[in-house]
Amino acid sequence: MEWDHEALLFHMNVRGLSKENMLYELREEVVIFLDSQQKADLHNKFQPECLQKTLAYLVDIFEALNAVNLKLQGKNINIIIHHDTIPAFMAKLHLWKCRIQQRNTASFRNLDSTLAHINLDSELKKQIVTHLSYLKLESRIHQILPRYRQQT
Repeated sequence: MEWDHEALLFHMNVRGLSKENMLYELREEVVIFLDSQQKADLHNKFQPECLQKTLAYLVDIFEALNAVNLKLQGKNINIIIHHDTIPAFMAKLHLWKCRIQQRNTASFRNLDSTLAHINLDSELKKQIVTHLSYLKLESRIHQILPRYRQQT
């Protein structure tokens, strides 16, 4: 096995928010590792196609959230400089939700490649739409930018 991320398995002290990216990149190696370690219960839970698709979606959505988070950080960053960052992200959430409802996964790179030869099943579509709705509802954008409330 050739791993790009050595010592990931059973190593919990990985820094940053990109752990899910490594897990996604190593998903095939994880299956092989669990099989070689005779961890049948974990192997069986990690193997299903639905888990792979869900993991791909989560990697994509966390990449988007991390990008917004990084954009809002740094020296001399304030609400005036990035007054449109959060509303733009909220608009993206709405756009992504509409696209997923039409079974268009182009906005989600990893999910799209995972589904290259498979259709987006109804259950996963429903879960993604619900999750995107929760992300939009759970945000505190209305408290931070009161004028945004009037636009939506």
